[in-house]
Amino acid sequence: MMFLRFCAALLVLTAASAAHAGLQFAQYEGSGSEQTGTGGTKISRGGVEFWTTGTPPRHYRILGVLTDTRYEAWGKKAVGSPGVAARIRELGGDAVIVLGRQDRSDGAYIVPLGSSVIGGDDVKTETQLQVIKYLD
Repeated sequence: MMFLRFCAALLVLTAASAAHAGLQFAQYEGSGSEQTGTGGTKISRGGVEFWTTGTPPRHYRILGVLTDTRYEAWGKKAVGSPGVAARIRELGGDAVIVLGRQDRSDGAYIVPLGSSVIGGDDVKTETQLQVIKYLD
């Protein structure tokens, strides 16, 4: 019985850590990388601007697209995340433009822990962020 509890706890911890392991960057190549935006709404977190609507009203270069995949049911979102902001700075970016968000369900899970049960939908959220560097 103790072994089963250990396995169940390990499964929960593995699922939680997977929420932080899903950052993939694709570098932009080609013409049209330098643009001037028209304005919109933003939030600033961790030294990075997250443009949630529109584009920054200044001159910038597109560096690429950062895709964040996580279990948002655990309460952590990509937009404004300290980990995402740190990765954007590592890539040389000053800001991101939120391109979109999509939820994907991998089914449901039930983990018995003693007399309690942890369960729910296993929904991953994929957020695409265009990483940009300001030029002015």
